[in-house]
Amino acid sequence: MDLLLDMQQHFNDTLGLEMERRHWRHVREGPITESKCLAQTKLARRLVFLEEFDAADRLYDQVWRDVAGREPIYSRVVLPAETARAAALTFRRPRDALEILARLLPTVERCRDPWTRVLHCKWTSVALTNRGLYEEAVPYAAHAVDLARLTSGPQSQNALNAMYMQAKLFARMGRIEEARTLLDQVLAYRERTLGPDHHDTRAAQDVLRSITAPTG
Repeated sequence: MDLLLDMQQHFNDTLGLEMERRHWRHVREGPITESKCLAQTKLARRLVFLEEFDAADRLYDQVWRDVAGREPIYSRVVLPAETARAAALTFRRPRDALEILARLLPTVERCRDPWTRVLHCKWTSVALTNRGLYEEAVPYAAHAVDLARLTSGPQSQNALNAMYMQAKLFARMGRIEEARTLLDQVLAYRERTLGPDHHDTRAAQDVLRSITAPTG
């Protein structure tokens, strides 16, 4: 079953890539507009999912240069796209993700959209965690949880996702009781709102099981 799902996902990604490429070819020679930049960043994001990193980097770097200083295209298109780019790289190339996130920080701090700040904190925490920089990741993880609760509500999926990431960080640091407390909350809400068979619910169950399993 997993193999069939992987094959279906690959087919969908490949088909989506061709559609994004066709759209990009249609608009690429036109003036710099929000729709053109959006088409470019969508294609780049699809390439990241397919692990064609060099091609994606070229597209991202081009759109970054094209819209530098152009508002509101930058805030509405490039800032979220670059954040998504960093998120996609946190597990594969965390050093590159951190470089992107550091470059975005001054703009994020000026951004009026609180959710952009939540995502920046969350993915900075994840990238630092994946580089083994746990202590540095802690304040970013905590800030992501606080902002997500204020922005979307304490029981929202956004807040639960931030809490889940924080719990995984605590588990890696050996702060098992803190991780368990967070995961218990996440799991209770996800089971009630998403159902016991949802992949997010199962992910929390797996992490909780791994930190409570007897050792030795």
